Amino acid sequence: MSSARGTANHVELYPGDTNEPVVTASLAGAGQDVAREAKLDVPPQESLAPTKLKIEGLSKAYGDFQALHPLDLDIREGELLTLLGPSGSGKTTLLQLIAGLVKPSTGKLLMDDIDQTALPANQRDVGVVFQNYALFPHLTVSENVAFPLRMRGEPRAQTLERVKEVLEMVGMGHLGDRFPDALSGGQQQRVALARCMIYRPSLILMDESLSALDRKLRETMQMEIRRLHRETGATIVFVTHDQEEALALSDRICLMNGGRIEQVGRPEEIYEHPESVFAANFIGVSNLFAGKTTDRGVMETVFGSLPLPESIAGGIEGTLVVRPEHIALNGDDRYLEGEVVERVYAGAETRLLIQVAPELVVTARQAAGASMLEIGSRVGLGWAAENARFLTR
Repeated sequence: MSSARGTANHVELYPGDTNEPVVTASLAGAGQDVAREAKLDVPPQESLAPTKLKIEGLSKAYGDFQALHPLDLDIREGELLTLLGPSGSGKTTLLQLIAGLVKPSTGKLLMDDIDQTALPANQRDVGVVFQNYALFPHLTVSENVAFPLRMRGEPRAQTLERVKEVLEMVGMGHLGDRFPDALSGGQQQRVALARCMIYRPSLILMDESLSALDRKLRETMQMEIRRLHRETGATIVFVTHDQEEALALSDRICLMNGGRIEQVGRPEEIYEHPESVFAANFIGVSNLFAGKTTDRGVMETVFGSLPLPESIAGGIEGTLVVRPEHIALNGDDRYLEGEVVERVYAGAETRLLIQVAPELVVTARQAAGASMLEIGSRVGLGWAAENARFLTR
């Protein structure tokens, strides 16, 4: 996609990709652990922040196809909000509407209480970093980063100072004189990010910016983005289809499905308290049991009676959700029984697939160091009732 450039209040559309770590720490598997261990009763500081971007009834249709159904969303000042969902969920369409790259069919968009709905992209104070970077090959790193300020006619001394500042911020201060073809993919990604940040846009949009990276580099870059977010206090909207990436990065997640918002909340809220079967199944791994509640405080399923997490009236059809980490193997309470059909070693844990019935395989987890169950072992499955979640949609 070509870059959009202007002068006053302009948007810079600079593709980005990264390929090189600058720290050695890893976030492998951390997203779900953080979500499980975080305390839900402590309200986040960002909840007190004013609204940066207010979306009201925004939608987009292409002929008979409704890419985005009318939706409302408030994005807070200084937060990192992730638009998460599968392909076709509407997340990229929403990002394009925010950037001004496409016109909405209905609704409006306000930034800092100013209506931006009809403004073209080059008049919005928004920076965008896409998956693919596009640096000028004939310009050095410093010249590439300085380009947005040169377009604005900023004084040379001020521009040089700002270039030095942002290059240091992204760990590229020592490479300002190099040309793009002398950089690794990861270094080029950082230059693209620095070029987006140099003019301090009110809002930074990142569209699948890490998807081209291998796992380790992607996790490293997640840490870098979190660091830059803390240091700059920027408001960032990040688009991804990767659930672990969303859990690791986000202050809040906006989960999308079929052009609609499925659920909005902190990562730990959506992981521990999904509001729909889609949310439970898309964020993390879930065991799902369909059935109908009874007056005895249980849900009847084709596999037997399962305990409900709370008092629920009888006769309601729904789905009981139990996360693999809450499954107890051969404990005192056994609601199901099955045979271990697969073991997947994952370092800190081993995932077990347990065949309960021809149409039901339950996923459980064993911590490292636990006595391993062999394939073919018979095992009883149970869980604390309060660790399950009953959903009706």
